Amino acid sequence: MLFLAKALLGIKVVITGIRNIPNSGSYIIASKHQSAFDTIVFSTFIQDPAFFFKKELLLIPFFGLYLKKLKMIPVYRGEKASAKRYKKTEAMVKNAVNEKRPIIMFPEGTRVSVGQKSEYKSGVFHFYVKFGVPVVPVALNSGEFWPRRRFIKTPGTIKIVLCRPLRAKKDKKEFMKDLKSSIEGSVAKL
Repeated sequence: MLFLAKALLGIKVVITGIRNIPNSGSYIIASKHQSAFDTIVFSTFIQDPAFFFKKELLLIPFFGLYLKKLKMIPVYRGEKASAKRYKKTEAMVKNAVNEKRPIIMFPEGTRVSVGQKSEYKSGVFHFYVKFGVPVVPVALNSGEFWPRRRFIKTPGTIKIVLCRPLRAKKDKKEFMKDLKSSIEGSVAKL
């Protein structure tokens, strides 16, 4: 995929901070989300990840079945969210942790265009506390070259920075502040 992105679209990918990924066990990648590219790229350098994804993707013929088979984690948003569905999501995360799979989450909850601000959702904090797994913040600039809701791609270099794992914290407000400042601070330097 990375070869085709470079050969056909002129998009090069540079990944730094790989050393910040824990050597063993499950962990959470909490990534900035600017582009559809973000949902693909992690599988190129992280083995067997469990992605959080919007449950509407299950409706796509064959692709939805593929997501189920790979044990990806659907997210029900808005009025479709319920305590029962949340428990199911939590059970799927527990399963991924027990299988020592990395978990990919996008704390903004949706793709956010370059330059736009959004609130970070606290699901990352909940699973971090519940399962005691490290959280690796990830900054990227994919939206500059692979924009949201645009077919045309722009040649350039997508940079992905895996930041240091967050230190153990039980305070939600402090954790969320650290997560957002780690990601947004690194994005500003790209």
